[in-house]
Amino acid sequence: MSLREVDHELERLRERYREKFQRELELLAEQLRDAERAGYGRPQLEAVQGLAHRLMGTSGSYGLESSSAALARMEERLEHLLAATEADVGAAWPEIESELVAARAGLER
Repeated sequence: MSLREVDHELERLRERYREKFQRELELLAEQLRDAERAGYGRPQLEAVQGLAHRLMGTSGSYGLESSSAALARMEERLEHLLAATEADVGAAWPEIESELVAARAGLER
């Protein structure tokens, strides 16, 4: 396989991942809504954190650095919130949602 063919194949894989990543971000948004509706329960926050962690790693591997960085910040905030009170979680929730917006924006770059 020539270098050109390898580059083409890598680009094809990146594009397929970007499509999958968009769907995964929708799942993450759904999990965020579920966590909020459930009163920021530990199981819901852990599910969001786990998905954010997985997406952070894979998006970085596929060259979506800004999305990966936003998801890393989200994961870190969730880690802190898992040790916080419910009132603290509610107050910090807009920051977590803003990281989802930033992760989506990373697809546009």
